[in-house]
Amino acid sequence: MHNYLYQQTDLELMSKELELKTKEIFHRVNDFYGQASILRKYTKYPFSLKVVWEHSIPFHDIIWTLDDNSPLPTRFVSSKHRLKVYLKSNKKKRIKKIIYNIGSIMNYVKYLYEKQNKYIDEPNKKGSVYFPTHSTHHIKTEQDNNLIITKLNELPESYKPITICMYWKDIQYKYHKIYIDNGFQVISAGHIYDKNFYFRLYDILIRHKFALGSTFGTFVLHAAFCGCKVVLPLNLKVEEKCSISTEGFSDPDLKNRLKIYNEFNEKIINLFNTNDIDYNNEELAFLNEYSSNIRVSKLKLFLIFLLSDILFFIPKIFLIIKYIYKKIKLRLMAK
Repeated sequence: MHNYLYQQTDLELMSKELELKTKEIFHRVNDFYGQASILRKYTKYPFSLKVVWEHSIPFHDIIWTLDDNSPLPTRFVSSKHRLKVYLKSNKKKRIKKIIYNIGSIMNYVKYLYEKQNKYIDEPNKKGSVYFPTHSTHHIKTEQDNNLIITKLNELPESYKPITICMYWKDIQYKYHKIYIDNGFQVISAGHIYDKNFYFRLYDILIRHKFALGSTFGTFVLHAAFCGCKVVLPLNLKVEEKCSISTEGFSDPDLKNRLKIYNEFNEKIINLFNTNDIDYNNEELAFLNEYSSNIRVSKLKLFLIFLLSDILFFIPKIFLIIKYIYKKIKLRLMAK
């Protein structure tokens, strides 16, 4: 059992529905998982950000429609791959966007976490943390948890003890109970609207030697950053059933992304199924392309935010001045 710095005692309380309370009035999804709050805390920037930052590290070439249609002037990405995607898309736009690769969110979480906990000894890494394929607001994932438990128990002793890190939505579905009943410690990073989500996830990952999964997920990139050896053992692969709900939700790219994900997943499982202690060259090349260890300095990031504010508001100020000028001109002509 690990001793975590962030609350892990009441999973159902951590996973209950929350309201998204955020300063991000111009692009609210920036603060999914507390991402925008982390950058504002890092830079001490006091205002809502006039940037769009993807709330995951996508591996495909699709830009989420909500992000793509935002009028904000600046785009943040977290990998070389996504930088290429955005630069290509930018060429087709009438109004060009400013695009920066600012690296993974974990770069900023690590800095803030270590600053906050500088007097605490570095944890001793041991065992594995397993990430089941998870549901979302609009996708319910079902799999044979009894079979997964059997397969986890069959893994070599070098992977044990194995802790289960479950997504908040699956805790709402009570999927965690069967693991607890079978003797596993179950933990969670919390709700998607929880500002401590990434601090809790970082706190989890730095305590484990291995990160395991049945399928590829963003956890692969975050776990590698935190020093875990990612292994997606072929024997953990189980059949999954996904049901999609789009009630009150518009995402025309969702089904297309799921199709691409399933194709991509086969490739990644075969890549990360090795039991080697260290990453091989092929694994390192993948991690280098799809994640980034860049951490932009506080001053530079602050100045980017300030520039984005100016670019966002200047056209609006110009229109207001133009409107006032027309009104004054009409009054003068009327005299």
